[in-house]
Amino acid sequence: MTQLEVINISHNKLKEFPMQLSYCSNLRVIDVSHNLLTSFPADLALKLHDLQSFLVNGNTAAESEDIPYHPQKRQKRFRNSII
Repeated sequence: MTQLEVINISHNKLKEFPMQLSYCSNLRVIDVSHNLLTSFPADLALKLHDLQSFLVNGNTAAESEDIPYHPQKRQKRFRNSII
């Protein structure tokens, strides 16, 4: 799974974020939208340096400001949806 670059696990009624994804170092896009997630791992962006899009809309946690981002790249904060 280390070569995985894009994963779409939206609309799966997930209650917890699959932490195994943090080992997929080449991930650029993660779509976990429209699940039942109430939180996201705070250090996800630190582990996934290539992450460009983190789609979280449609989750309870998406309504909070706790969407993870890389502290060195605050201008590249992840959005909760793609426009």
